[in-house]
Amino acid sequence: MLAYASVTLDSQLVIHNIRVINGKDGAFIAMPCRKVGNGDYKDVVHPIDTSFRTYLEEQILSRYQSTAD
Repeated sequence: MLAYASVTLDSQLVIHNIRVINGKDGAFIAMPCRKVGNGDYKDVVHPIDTSFRTYLEEQILSRYQSTAD
């Protein structure tokens, strides 16, 4: 894991504990999750639309890169 991020949407909603993870194909984000009864993990919050997830990931990774340099 490289970092944690928090995102504020339209000054109305804050999402904490988005993880920036270093994967084998580069950095990616993992949304906040919790462990469920069978031992699996389930996202607590997540983008529904693929294009919004891509946008969110690009914004978070861009900000991470600018602070990591």
